[in-house]
Amino acid sequence: QGDGSKNTDYYAYGKKVLAAKNGVVVYVKSGVAENVPGETSNTNPPDGNLVVIDHGGNQYGYYGRLKKDSISVNVGARVRAGDPIGEVGNSGDSPEPQLHFHVMNNADVAQADGIPVIFENWKARSYSRLPVLRSQGIPARGEFVQP
Repeated sequence: QGDGSKNTDYYAYGKKVLAAKNGVVVYVKSGVAENVPGETSNTNPPDGNLVVIDHGGNQYGYYGRLKKDSISVNVGARVRAGDPIGEVGNSGDSPEPQLHFHVMNNADVAQADGIPVIFENWKARSYSRLPVLRSQGIPARGEFVQP
């Protein structure tokens, strides 16, 4: 909406970010200023406002680029899948509001490798077909995922 010159012009901006899986918060970075869309002036740290959750089994969820002062969890907090942890923002190395989410094998971003995200119980839609219920797996390229 609008001409894209303000963060509030983006539909994702300020939307709740939910924990993907049960776990314990192991890292929080907050207070990073947000960028003006199209500019990346606040790239230190590149993650922006960040939450890392230990989901168990050597799986750590990385939820980055969050909105300044929106993070609602602290280190040590236990979260359940679907609990709000913050809001979509435009912090860090980000040209427009977005959530950067991935799963990694270490709580320390600098030491971690990304690992595949295995989805459970979701609806998949691709090429304008009706959604298909999936029980477990990795979404195919170009597939839209919905709960």
